[in-house]
Amino acid sequence: MIQECPHPLDFDSTNKTHLDFIISAANLKAVIYGLPPHRDPHLVKILVVSVEVPTFVPQSGVRIAGTDAEAQAANQGQTDISLLYFRLLSSALCIACNLLKYYIN
Repeated sequence: MIQECPHPLDFDSTNKTHLDFIISAANLKAVIYGLPPHRDPHLVKILVVSVEVPTFVPQSGVRIAGTDAEAQAANQGQTDISLLYFRLLSSALCIACNLLKYYIN
């Protein structure tokens, strides 16, 4: 299977899918800390537009595999993809937690 080059998404507070992701991640974090979930998309939208996220800048010199075989060869001895997934999810939850702090305060 041919791999596509990853690209960052621009968050759009008017996109229902983007907003639903933030609400879901914030609610997961809230439940972890014993806080009640919050589902008001209008309030969350107001909060998220005030958060400044730095622009993604890819590292130079990083090679992205074009096929599964290249990816497997490159990943020998590298970090397991599931660990990277959990790191990404953790980062998303941290962002959601920061949004939740705005809601609480």
